[in-house]
Amino acid sequence: MATPPVPWMPSGEETLGAIVIELLRNGKGVSRHSICLKLAARLEQTSDPVMEVHYGELLAILLGKGIR
Repeated sequence: MATPPVPWMPSGEETLGAIVIELLRNGKGVSRHSICLKLAARLEQTSDPVMEVHYGELLAILLGKGIR
């Protein structure tokens, strides 16, 4: 199921916080690897081009290829 377009753009902190909460609620460990996997899954599922950029930028930051 594709993520519906959002009327506002969440901050990077909000997105990462939501992912951490999701991981913890599912009893999963929180690591850069697990967060990257969740971001990649969200990137694959979204049909909103704005969110694609948002998730892509967060992945780049976590992988050390952030925007400078």
